[in-house]
Amino acid sequence: YYTDFNQFPYSFYQAYGDIPNDAEENRDIIAKNSTDVTAEAGGITYYSGTTGRVVAMGKSNIFEADAENEGASARCIQLIGGAGELYAQLPEVQGPCALTIYVGNSTGNGASFFVKDAQATELAEFQIPAEKKMYKYTYTFGKAETVALRIYNNANQFNINDILVEKAEETLLDAIEAAEAADAVYYNLQGIRVENPAAGLYIRVRGEKVDKVVIR
Repeated sequence: YYTDFNQFPYSFYQAYGDIPNDAEENRDIIAKNSTDVTAEAGGITYYSGTTGRVVAMGKSNIFEADAENEGASARCIQLIGGAGELYAQLPEVQGPCALTIYVGNSTGNGASFFVKDAQATELAEFQIPAEKKMYKYTYTFGKAETVALRIYNNANQFNINDILVEKAEETLLDAIEAAEAADAVYYNLQGIRVENPAAGLYIRVRGEKVDKVVIR
């Protein structure tokens, strides 16, 4: 998935691409001080729990960036307020996946934001320095399962200029955790599956992990 909040995806362009690049005009995706409001734009679902706002920005909102933070597009959305309940939920993808997000500090104040899943389980927290600049953040969801990533603004105000979600490799830790969580299947030494193994030596298969165990 990719969005530059301008031409990609095309559904965002259809809704907000007519905002002039050289004007001060902006357009609300979720209106100011909205409570319990949901809106969809460009495949992203936005939700404001309490007094939040989401704005599709018109003119260029690209700020100075250090070398490691370069690469953002000019157009953006702006997340404002929301009392910790405002988020942008990305389309569901198959993990493992890698998230890249370009954030513009539009106020110059220090801030933070969270990446969570659709069950609001916190996956990562990022700090935004107190400088009016562009910043690039990355997060890898290492599990081989579907996930819809959410970006929570933590009641702060900042811009998001680009979001990219790409396929990634499953991390070793997540692979081990998945194998340990999988139901164990037992086979005797002749390779015949045993549903209720009694005492003896067996081959145990959990996910992709195979070992020999002695049941006493």
